[in-house]
Amino acid sequence: MGKSSMSLLTSLTYLAADVWSKQVDEARKLALDPHATRSNQVFEHFLTLVSEHHNTERGVAFYADRLCITPRYLSQITNESVSKSPKQVIADYLMGEARQMLENSRLSVKEVSDGLGFQAVSVFCKFFKQQEGCTPGEYRRHIAE
Repeated sequence: MGKSSMSLLTSLTYLAADVWSKQVDEARKLALDPHATRSNQVFEHFLTLVSEHHNTERGVAFYADRLCITPRYLSQITNESVSKSPKQVIADYLMGEARQMLENSRLSVKEVSDGLGFQAVSVFCKFFKQQEGCTPGEYRRHIAE
């Protein structure tokens, strides 16, 4: 792995940690609470798994399997915790990272796509537009104004 690739990987890691830290901190507070439920603990573990595997795994079944629960139960937990599906929690995490990378770096859209583990730039652009309502390029131009 070249020096620029390592630098890119390091930058991506720091960006991911920054974006996700607030949600993880909140989940940890709930988990440390003696009155926290098992659901809160499972949700925290889910968030941790998403932060670790979001570049390679986007399927709810993967995370449910890692948590030793069914996808349906994971959906119930995320709905109770944040009123979102597990799929939307994963998408929100990816979008947070994508926004951070587009706003705070000079990475090309292709580099952002690659950094987030998308198979192709077109897949990333379609995902971004579904979530944000504009393309990554339009988003970057809008924030530059």
